Amino acid sequence: MNKKNVLNILLLLLCVAEVSAARANEPASAVGPVMRILKSGRLPAERLGAVIEIVCQRGNEHDLAYLFEQVMTNKKYSGKLQQTTWNGLRDAYITRKVKPAGDLSPLANTIQNGKSKSSSKSREVMIQLCGLWKIKAAGKSLQQIILDKKTTAEIKKVAIDAIVIIGGKEAKETIEKLVSKEQPLELRVIGVVAFAKMDKQKAAQQAARILSHPKLDTQSPSSILSAFLNLKGGSNLLAKEIAKNKLSVDTAKRCLRYMYSVGRNDAGLSDALSKAAGISNTVKKLTPIEVKRLAAEALKKGDAARGELVFRRADVSCMKCHSVSKAGGNVGPDLSPVGASSPVDYLVNSIIDPNQAVKEAFKSAIVETIQGKVVSGIIVDQNDERIVLRDATGKKIIISADDIDEQVEGGSLMPQGLTKFLTHDELLDLVKFLSSLGKPGAYAVQTTPAIHRWRVIQKIPASLQKGIPDEETVRGEILSNKSIPWVPAYSKVAGMLPLMELRKYATNNALYLKGEIDVTEGGVVGIQLNSNKGINIWVDHHSYRDDQKIVSDLHKGRHAIIIRVDLSQRNENKKEIPEIKVEFFKPEGSTAQFTVVVGP
Repeated sequence: MNKKNVLNILLLLLCVAEVSAARANEPASAVGPVMRILKSGRLPAERLGAVIEIVCQRGNEHDLAYLFEQVMTNKKYSGKLQQTTWNGLRDAYITRKVKPAGDLSPLANTIQNGKSKSSSKSREVMIQLCGLWKIKAAGKSLQQIILDKKTTAEIKKVAIDAIVIIGGKEAKETIEKLVSKEQPLELRVIGVVAFAKMDKQKAAQQAARILSHPKLDTQSPSSILSAFLNLKGGSNLLAKEIAKNKLSVDTAKRCLRYMYSVGRNDAGLSDALSKAAGISNTVKKLTPIEVKRLAAEALKKGDAARGELVFRRADVSCMKCHSVSKAGGNVGPDLSPVGASSPVDYLVNSIIDPNQAVKEAFKSAIVETIQGKVVSGIIVDQNDERIVLRDATGKKIIISADDIDEQVEGGSLMPQGLTKFLTHDELLDLVKFLSSLGKPGAYAVQTTPAIHRWRVIQKIPASLQKGIPDEETVRGEILSNKSIPWVPAYSKVAGMLPLMELRKYATNNALYLKGEIDVTEGGVVGIQLNSNKGINIWVDHHSYRDDQKIVSDLHKGRHAIIIRVDLSQRNENKKEIPEIKVEFFKPEGSTAQFTVVVGP
C-alpha cells in the first residue's frame, strides 16, 4: 500500500470519527426508526403526512431540521403535504418549544409579497414561524408585508404579531407608523393591537382615543378589547383610559357585548363601559323568594316562541356556547332536554348568576403566561407538556407547560351581566323557552333526522352569481373550493332555518346553504323539504332541481346537501321570508345507516 492510499484511509477514518462524535453529542431521537424510513425515500406518498405529524409531535431539533430542509427545497413537499409540515413545525414549537437546529434565516426570503410560491395558508404559518423562532433576518421582509397596501388583512395581522415578537428597529418603526394619526383608522386599530404587546400603558391611551373616534366601524371594538383582555392588567389600564374619553353609546355597548361573548366580566372595564353605555353596572342578586317569583311569572307570562328568538340573538351570545339539538356552541352543555330535567328556579339562577352552580365539567381555568398573557377556557386536555383550553368562542388554545406562570380555577365562562341587554319581558320569554325544552310539544327533543347545523356562503364568488350553476360548477366551485368562506347557521328547535336571519349573505337574492350527513352503511336515503319554492338542491354535485321529496343512493362516507335559495321567490307576502326545513328518511327496504352532522 503506497503512502497516498494510507493518507486517504486515515483522512476517511478521521471524517468518520468526527461524524460519530457529532452524532454522539446529538440528543437521542424518540423517532429514530421513523426518521430512517422517512429519509430512505421508500415511504408511500399517502403515508408521508401521518409520519411527518409523528416526527413533529415527538422528534428532536435535528429531526425537525430535516423536515425544515425538505419543505424548503424538496418539490415533493407541496400542497397539502407542505401545509402539514409547516403546521407540524409550528405546533412543535408552541407545545414543546422545539425548533429545527441550524440556520433558519432562509425562511425570511420566502415570505415576501410576490416571492412566496406557497399557498396562502402555508405562507401564513411561515410568517408566524418567523416570529415564533425569532428570525431577526425576517424583520425587513415583515415590515414590507405590513406596510404593503396589497397585503390582505389576515396576512397583515400575522406579520404584525411576528415582528412584535422579534422586536428590534424594524418592529418599532413599523408599529409607530401604524398608530400615527395620519394612517387610516383601520390601520391604527391593527397597530394599537400590536402596540399593546410592546407597551400596554401607551397602547391603552391610543386605544381609548380610537374607541372614541366618531367613524369607528362596528368590528374594531372587538379587536381592541381582545388585545387588552388577553394581557395581564390590560383590562384595568384600558378602563382607566376609557374613563378619560367619551365613547359613543353604541361603541360602549359593542365593547360590553364582545367582552361577555368571550366569557369575561372584568369589573373595572365592565363598570367603565356600562357607564359610557348608560347601563346599570350592577347585577342584583335575587333572594330565593325573588327567584321563585320570577320563575312563576315566566311560566305565566313568558312566550317560548319569542324566547327562542332572544336565545338566538347575537348580542345575547347563547348559541356561541350552547347547542340545541346538538347544533351550536360546544363550550357549555347541550340544552335540548334542560326544561324537562331542571327546575325553573335553577334556570333563573343560571341566567342571573351563572357562577352559583357550575358543573365540574364546565368550570373554567384562568392561565397567566410568563409572557404576560391571560387565557381562560374549559380544560380539554392537560399533561406535563401542555394544556389545551377551549375558550368561550369554541376555539382550542394550546399553551406549553413551560409558558405557564400561574393557573387558577375560574367560574363559569357565562359571565354575569348578559341580562343587561334584556328587558324584563325578554327575560321572562327566555326563561319560558328554556323551561319548555325537552318537554312534549313544540320544543321536544327531535327524533326525526333533520339538518340543524348549516353552513352559509358568506361572500358568494362571481362564478356562482350567474344564475343556477350546473353540476360541474357545483363540484368545482363549491365542493372542491377550499377557499369558500362558509359561516355557521343553526335551525330552530323544530328544525326550521329562518332565512330572514341570513339575508345579509345573499347576492342577487340568492343564498347558498350546506348541510352534511355521515353514511356508515351505504344505501338509499330519502330527503324531504318543507317547500321547494325557489329551491335548487344538489346531493354532492348531483342535481335535483324541482323535487320536494327526493331519494339518493349514497355510498359510505360524508355527503353534502347543497341548496340554492332564490329569496325573491320565497317572499310570498313581501313581509317575511318563510323558513326552510330538510329532513331525512329511509325508504322501504333501504339498508342505509346515517347520522346528520351536528356541532358548531
